[in-house]
Amino acid sequence: MPESEPMTIGVIEPAKKVLAHRAARCAAAFDDTGRELIYFLQAMSHEPGGLRKAAFEILAANPHRLGSLAMHRAGMGEGVEYVGDVLEIVCEELGEFPLETRESIERQIGMVELMGLCGGRPGDDLQKELRNSAECEEEIAELREKLNPENRRAAARHFIEACRRKAATLARHLKDVCVKPGLDWQVSWFADLPAALNEFQVTHAELSMRAAANTSIAATMYKALDYTYKTRGLVWINGLRRIGKTTPAEAWVKANSGRARYVSLESGQSETGFFREIANAIGCGYVETLTAYEIRSRIGEALGNRDLMLVIDEAHNLFTSTRGAEPKRVEWLRTALVNKGVPVALIFTPQFISRMKAVEKASGFELSQFRFRVTKFFNLPDVVSGGDYETLARHLAPSLGKSSIATLAAYAETSDAYFHAVRTAVNEALFLADEEGEKLAGRHVQCAVRELLQVDQILNIEMGEPQARAGRGKRSCKTLEKPLKDSFWGRESHDPASIVTDRLRSIPRPSQLTSDRPRAAQLAPG
Repeated sequence: MPESEPMTIGVIEPAKKVLAHRAARCAAAFDDTGRELIYFLQAMSHEPGGLRKAAFEILAANPHRLGSLAMHRAGMGEGVEYVGDVLEIVCEELGEFPLETRESIERQIGMVELMGLCGGRPGDDLQKELRNSAECEEEIAELREKLNPENRRAAARHFIEACRRKAATLARHLKDVCVKPGLDWQVSWFADLPAALNEFQVTHAELSMRAAANTSIAATMYKALDYTYKTRGLVWINGLRRIGKTTPAEAWVKANSGRARYVSLESGQSETGFFREIANAIGCGYVETLTAYEIRSRIGEALGNRDLMLVIDEAHNLFTSTRGAEPKRVEWLRTALVNKGVPVALIFTPQFISRMKAVEKASGFELSQFRFRVTKFFNLPDVVSGGDYETLARHLAPSLGKSSIATLAAYAETSDAYFHAVRTAVNEALFLADEEGEKLAGRHVQCAVRELLQVDQILNIEMGEPQARAGRGKRSCKTLEKPLKDSFWGRESHDPASIVTDRLRSIPRPSQLTSDRPRAAQLAPG
């Protein structure tokens, strides 16, 4: 098929989700690369669109690979015909026979020869009119002419269309490879499918990593997760709330979906709910009606090959709120996973340590064996540099200028929400721009920051919490292009109320953008 010609195929047949414990059985028969590809496809089957979407993207990216090996060797251009032995090979590869097969013609010749010897067809009544030998010889000559290699030819276009029809079954084939042991990756109608799958996996990883900004926190998270997979141990990753742990962890796991699975634990879950969360993250199928024991069995089967790494976010929820309860979840994690060589990374805030101590004290259950299984402890910094805030702001809103980026970073440095403050401000600015029907601009950012500062001030007054993080990541006003007043940065005393007041005065009011939307003001008491 010419490289310039676009891929046109029929509707791709849907394929069901691949269950993790079934994929694990098939993965055992492959090498490291094959196992990783099996788990990657299993993860893709649980994504929106499933394997059907993956198959479409693979075919769209590889139109030049459509066709059998013999077709690629003989050519697939306009007007190309396959003749003689080449035609026979292509027909055998694809199972497509536009002409009568040699075997069929040879059988017909044998039947005619037999008729000539017997004076008629086998089983004919002797009273029927017999064919003379001259008629039989003439029919035999016509049949032998069909066997002449020069007369056996077919256009390449016929076989290209056949390959396009077969392409509609790709999703189903990928699913079968993941659940049927011994099934080969390769298909006759697509040249080097394993190479195309590897390229698709690499592209998917690159796109997944773009979801997270390249901050120093993200770099530390990637280093910790890489270390966990390579050492196949238990790793703890500790960081303050909203410091920027979750987004890099999700991006890394999605980029490494052939190696890892991500689960974020909910608070207050029952034992069955806890295992159901993990089973759903791994892809064990519908487990809503199963007991905790049955779900644990599926998880154990899915992770038993030690091919997949488990990344658990919000790990402080491993400890239940029931006073005096033994830490059964932690013990299951240690005995069923860590002790058996399954790589596990726990991501948590400092309350994980305090909860663990409280559980030990209340239940009398000693967790020393769990602690001694930790191979490395990564402690994320509790101070974020202004450069990281600017990196995230540029990642979320690449069209903004330097002054607007600095404004977002300055707001984040005074907020207790860290990176979340930048995301909230960008979302608010995008909302304002969308209401005006315009593209995002610096004035939308300034108005968004003003409104968020008003909300922060109101919440802090109501909740009685400090608004500013004095001395944490402060920068000189020289690094800004003065989006805010210099007096804010030069102030010796960091009084939250006076800081907010100065900033509110220095930024244009919402009425300068949209006079009919004083949304933050409506939140004010009274």
